[in-house]
Amino acid sequence: MITLQETCSACPEQYDALYKGEIIGYLRLRWGRFTVTYLPEDKIVYSKIFDDDWKGLFDNKDERHIELNKAKVALCKAITNDSP
Repeated sequence: MITLQETCSACPEQYDALYKGEIIGYLRLRWGRFTVTYLPEDKIVYSKIFDDDWKGLFDNKDERHIELNKAKVALCKAITNDSP
C-alpha cells in the first residue's frame, strides 16, 4: 500500500510517496503541471497539465482525491514493472 506524506501544502503542493516505509516517489503540482516521479528509476510515471499555468495547489478536495489516486495507481504499476 502506498501512502502519501504532504511536504508542502501550496505553491507547489507536493508529497512524498512511501511504500513499506521507503520513499519511492515524489508528487508535485507547480505552474499548472502535476507530475509523479518514481524515484528508483527517476522516471515520470504520471503527468497532467491544467489550464491554469499559475496553479500551485489543487482547487478542491475532489480534484485532489482524484489526482492523488491516479498518482498511486501509476506508482503501483511502476513498482510492479520494477519487481523481479
